[in-house]
Amino acid sequence: MDRHSGQEAFARTLLAVRCFNYRMLVVRASAAGMKAFELEHGVGEEGERAAIKALDGEMQPGLRRLEGGLPSILQLAAPDVSAAALAEHYRFELIGRARIADRPVIVIDAVPMDELRYAQRFWLDSHSGLPLKRLTIDLAGRVVETLQVVRLEQLEAFDGRLAVNSAMPVDGGTGVSWLPEGFVARGQAAVELAGERMESRLYGDGLSSLSVFVGPWLDAAALPAGLHALGASKAMVRHLGVKGSGYQVVVVGEVPDPVLVQVAEGVAPADDGHSTQGGRSNFRRE
Repeated sequence: MDRHSGQEAFARTLLAVRCFNYRMLVVRASAAGMKAFELEHGVGEEGERAAIKALDGEMQPGLRRLEGGLPSILQLAAPDVSAAALAEHYRFELIGRARIADRPVIVIDAVPMDELRYAQRFWLDSHSGLPLKRLTIDLAGRVVETLQVVRLEQLEAFDGRLAVNSAMPVDGGTGVSWLPEGFVARGQAAVELAGERMESRLYGDGLSSLSVFVGPWLDAAALPAGLHALGASKAMVRHLGVKGSGYQVVVVGEVPDPVLVQVAEGVAPADDGHSTQGGRSNFRRE
């Protein structure tokens, strides 16, 4: 089975995750254990809506409007990324057929063309193109994470027009001096850690991603420097000082360890009080 067929099948899947109404029961397995989620996705003329419920927690009422793409537990790709763009960094190989959740599927490998990202294997529903299983595989061939749909319900296609969102603009510059080829800034957020603001930036190539957190280095909330395992992900922690202020840099993602290390070494915290809409930015402008 050839690479061209694999790329065509994956292109169909990128549309399917956004153009179908559906409800999924998904099981996630990693070094952190197993978790079950219920994902509901709706699409109409007003746009996309989705809700994710952890089955041991409470579900937020209703579906929320999607501003930056589908927050799917299967998280296939950013909404503005095409299979052709992904093919610059991955080979899509159609390798066989199987059955998942009592549905026929085709099996596709996304094989990275470098050692800066992990391989992934997908089981795609033959009828809809929706992903029903996904493996993330590290450079040694070990499965880092498994996501599998065990029930698919309320499947209905949307036949209207759907807008494609672009990568989210990031205020204050990217704040990093190196990223793997193809990775771009895709979003930003802020969290509270021990009462202090810690900013984050999300970067990705459309299929693989990593997050960079920068905030004050506080003894009460500081993580030990170095590499740490965080379930399916790894984290690289770096401590540094800028003009007498201490900062903590944390880079998290399902990418090879050297990538996390090199990204963390290139993070440049602000040293002159730049501001964003949410207040002072800890990321240096470029």
